[in-house]
This record gives sequence, structure tokens and C-alpha cells, in this order.
Amino acid sequence: MADNNVELKLKDVRLSFFHCFTPQEGKNEAGEITRYNYTTNVLIPKDSPYVEIIKKAMADAKKATWGDSPPRLAPDKLCLRDGEPKDDEDIPVALYEGYKGMYFLSANRPVKPEEYAQIKQGLKKRPVSIIGPRKGPDGKFKQLAETDEFAPFSGSYANVIVRIYGYKGDAAKNQPARINASLEAVQWKRTGEAFGSRGIDVDSAFDEEDDDEATAEDGFDIG
Repeated sequence: MADNNVELKLKDVRLSFFHCFTPQEGKNEAGEITRYNYTTNVLIPKDSPYVEIIKKAMADAKKATWGDSPPRLAPDKLCLRDGEPKDDEDIPVALYEGYKGMYFLSANRPVKPEEYAQIKQGLKKRPVSIIGPRKGPDGKFKQLAETDEFAPFSGSYANVIVRIYGYKGDAAKNQPARINASLEAVQWKRTGEAFGSRGIDVDSAFDEEDDDEATAEDGFDIG
């Protein structure tokens, strides 16, 4: 990810498959762990203004990466995907709980195993900032742990910063070209019904939330 990324701030969006406190293991064909992925799916209603904003960001990232001759990318090589694709009988079928009438933005932040070892030992910061709704007495947002109040979970709502970028791929590693979303920061917004079980400079990037839980009427921002 270099100068071809487009930063977005998405407000009051619902999280799904949230794995940012304990990242998921990424393995190669031999079953060896080659990376750890801090990841979440961000649910976007199909009638949300964010849909066109994200599509434009993907188009801008594609042009910045490949110029006027971009490759043709399959839907599964894009970070924004249909959460309710049609089946063989042309009937929309939700992929998972909460995906009806939604697109989902697949966002992640991979780290190498040696880097994750340093993060676990407290020698390095977590690559994805996870913060609560308000700043502390020091004027800064606290970096949350999974057991903290306001810790996001799958099903809760959050403000999210992502960077959309093009990846040219690597034929030698069997890695195809894609449009990706790098997950940068997550700020608790409000609670929601959990899916299953609970399983950048954020102090300037986010505003503090009022004591009363804000709603989607706050609108949306482009970072």
C-alpha cells in the first residue's frame, strides 16, 4: 500500500466477524502460519450513501494503481461485496446472520508472525487502534482491551477508518490482483445484538461521542 490508497471514515456501521483483539491465523498450503490477520466485515445497507462513496474510492484506487488500463477483477477480488447474492434460481440469499439487504466491506490488517509475537509481549503496538467513545482526562482515547467497557464485538456499531487500495498481485506467490481495504481504526459507537457470542492518530481522527448514544442521523464523513 503506497500512494494509491483512499482513506474513508465510516460512521455508525455494524461490525461482523470482528477479530481485532485476537487476530486470525493465515496459513500457507503446507499449513504453516505465515501471517496474523486483524480483520472485520463492515455491514453497509444497500441504500446507504456509503455504497457509492466506497465504490468511488475503489475506482480511484484502481486508477491510481493501474492507470487507464486496469485489469478486470472478479467480485470476490473486491473489498466491497454483496451480502445477499442470488442463488441458482436468482433469489437473494443472505450469506450470514445480519447480511440481509447489506453489502459488506471486508477490511483487514495482516502482520507477520514475528511482529505478532512482539505485540503479544507488549513490545509493539497493535496495528489497529480500538478506542471508546470519549477521551480521558489526558485528552487522549484509551486503547481498549477485549474486557474493557465499550469494547467492540461482532454485532455492535462503530466508527471505522479504512484505506482502500489496489494490489497488483504476485504471480510467483499465486496472489491475484485485488482492491483491498486496510483496517486502520475502530471506535465504539453503540451496542447491538451480538452475532453468536462476543467473541492513524485516533486522538485527532475521531471526535468524542456524547453521553447519549448517537445515531446514524449524525451523517457520514469521508476521511
